[in-house]
Amino acid sequence: MESLSKLRPHHFQEYRYWRQDYDDLNPVSVQTQFSTLRVFIKWVEDYGAIERGMHKHARVPTPDNTRDTKLETSRANLILNYLSKFEYASYRHTLFAFLWHTSMRISSARAIDLEDFHPSENYVEIRHRPEQDTPLKNKQKGERPVYLDDRHTTLVQDYIKARRHDVTDDYGREPLFSTNYGRAAVSTLREHIYSLSRPCMYDDGHRPQDRDMEECEAAQTIHDASKCPSSISPHTIRRV
Repeated sequence: MESLSKLRPHHFQEYRYWRQDYDDLNPVSVQTQFSTLRVFIKWVEDYGAIERGMHKHARVPTPDNTRDTKLETSRANLILNYLSKFEYASYRHTLFAFLWHTSMRISSARAIDLEDFHPSENYVEIRHRPEQDTPLKNKQKGERPVYLDDRHTTLVQDYIKARRHDVTDDYGREPLFSTNYGRAAVSTLREHIYSLSRPCMYDDGHRPQDRDMEECEAAQTIHDASKCPSSISPHTIRRV
């Protein structure tokens, strides 16, 4: 196929059958490849090269031993609308919007420094630096530029100007997602996502399973957020 304008829904099914015919590909590998394809198609939609909704036809096969959990677009929009209204350019608004827009791993987001952000060119660099406590899962193969549209570039800029903690980490680097003490730990970033994805945070007082807020153990602190039956992990955001 030489032009994405020729892409049709049936091509995804044909591609899936073709990949599954490879004897050396296990179900998890096929799932990973389709997840990557789906993210790419969604980006092409955002770029305006193909019609909206085409990525939905790239249905990701689910191995029996893999959870089929994902963050629906409608729910993500509820969270983002809440953050845009009440917490614009806050730490967790920027983090959530960044992860949703780029579909990158949370460890990759943690590894980004201020110098890796290039607002004039609308992208961030993802770099593997294990000797300085910011390794990438796929090591050097995971290094890449990641495109940001104008809206998300502006959001990151506003966060840096007004809300980012101006600190360095133990290696003298300036992390994009920082705390009072330096670079945020993965566990800290993960807790923010668990906290934000509790329905009581963004859905006008909705209570999962009719829980009382004062008695709900997941509503007391950010450290308890993962106990909410409706909260999601950062990895779930990547399953677009």
